[in-house]
Amino acid sequence: MSIEIKESLSLFDQAHSIHQQIPEFQNQSSTYDELSVRINKAKHPLVLVAYADDQPVGYLMGYERYQGSFYVWLAGVLPSHRRHGILGRLVKQTEQWANKLNLSSLNVRTRNRFKSMLLFLISHDFKLIDIDKRQSVDDHRLILEKQLSLL
Repeated sequence: MSIEIKESLSLFDQAHSIHQQIPEFQNQSSTYDELSVRINKAKHPLVLVAYADDQPVGYLMGYERYQGSFYVWLAGVLPSHRRHGILGRLVKQTEQWANKLNLSSLNVRTRNRFKSMLLFLISHDFKLIDIDKRQSVDDHRLILEKQLSLL
């Protein structure tokens, strides 16, 4: 399988199409317009789309949220293409992009129920820095951060 990652805000539609196919995001209430406005108004927005054999299969969107840090806002890979290193490549390209902007860290929020994502993040050197507690333990938001080595 040949994997290619492309970067452009113009890929938002493809990223959104993949987003709609990610099972973990099926109950999300944000509309296309709300997501589009948020990414387009953000400071230093980034939209990446991963292609496997020329088919869009994964995406990552984020932006500079706090001074010196990049917020990985939304990311996912189609279930049929998971466990092939695609998300790792998206995160690696995000790290390189953030380094070019002299940002010092990547930040991610995930839910306690998403065990695979949590394990992925920990295995890629993200550290748990905070918990936003919700009524259900499964819905707790886990906030993780990865310090970047500025090249």
